[in-house]
Amino acid sequence: MYQQALQHAKTGEAPSAPGRTQDVCRQPPNDTSTSVASAPVSPTLGEALTVKSMIGSFVAAVFVFMVAIVLLKGLDATAGNVRPGAILATTDLRQQPKDHIVEFKKGIQRTSMLIWDFAAEDGDQVEILVNGQQVRAPFVIKHAPVAVDVPVGAVVEVRGVVDGGGGGITYAVNFPELPRSILNSAEAGSANKYTLVMKQ
Repeated sequence: MYQQALQHAKTGEAPSAPGRTQDVCRQPPNDTSTSVASAPVSPTLGEALTVKSMIGSFVAAVFVFMVAIVLLKGLDATAGNVRPGAILATTDLRQQPKDHIVEFKKGIQRTSMLIWDFAAEDGDQVEILVNGQQVRAPFVIKHAPVAVDVPVGAVVEVRGVVDGGGGGITYAVNFPELPRSILNSAEAGSANKYTLVMKQ
């Protein structure tokens, strides 16, 4: 017993109780590694603001696009605040050409039809016919309206001559006596008819 105690004193180990074994958990001398759990990386404030700004820009672009589509789908009748010479688009959008019946108050014998390009000035050309007869030779439509004198009771044709930009000939017409403008489009060689009638 004395020898056993002396042996434990030399090794620095505590004597074990008689009849028991002692489990000692030691870290391996050469194992210096540690286990560190990875924390989730949170986006910075700047990144969050950038993403929010991109989403906002996308939503705004979609809204503008939808408004333009709705406006151009209602080509046959636009609100009265579309003044002659108004520019409503930056590029031509090919649409289905449409004919119109335009009513005037009783007593109006003649009117001035204003015509202009409400989209891009890309060299589109049209000619004007009244009851099948040319009254205005082919000319380039621009943002500045061109006035053509026409009689009420006639059929006025706006015939496409040259599609300057390849996206269709987009134009608008306005009659000063009426509270609205009419947006339309034509292909080269085709015409839109405006039947001018007097209310009874």
